[in-house]
Amino acid sequence: MCIVIDANVMSNVFDTNSKNHADFKSVHEWIYKGKGKVVYGGTKYIDEIPQRFRGIFINLRKARKAILIPEIDVDNEVITVTKLGNTLSPKYNLDDQHIIALLRVSRCMLVCSEDVGLHKALRESSFFSPQKDRPKVYKTKKNKSLLVDSNISECCLPCVKTTNEQKSQLII
Repeated sequence: MCIVIDANVMSNVFDTNSKNHADFKSVHEWIYKGKGKVVYGGTKYIDEIPQRFRGIFINLRKARKAILIPEIDVDNEVITVTKLGNTLSPKYNLDDQHIIALLRVSRCMLVCSEDVGLHKALRESSFFSPQKDRPKVYKTKKNKSLLVDSNISECCLPCVKTTNEQKSQLII
């Protein structure tokens, strides 16, 4: 099971003192204690990771709880997504082509975001067709049921509960 975490919710997921952490605590625990893995990559995505969370991504990767998708693959897909989305951007105020590109390249089935424009764009058949390939959106604790094995993508295999060895490499 893996998830792409939009920069607009990283604080809510990774900072246990964030005022909105309660809505994202399930994602945090699922990554740190369960089968969850974070998928990330691409120039813009990495640039958007707040400085205070960069060490978390490094530790998650060392613990095999984060999957780095090659930058070149995501960046090339951003070009395709931008062309596809040129007619949608005004309609949806889409500025997260890099997130859609990352989801398409990784085939990740879950994204964590509060961006309404991104939520709407993910429903567009021009980005994800057939419908079964469209990622699901985790936006509040009401979406906890999305954190299940059936949303696993190939890039995250094997996907097992966090081991003691992995926990020793994670600094929470």
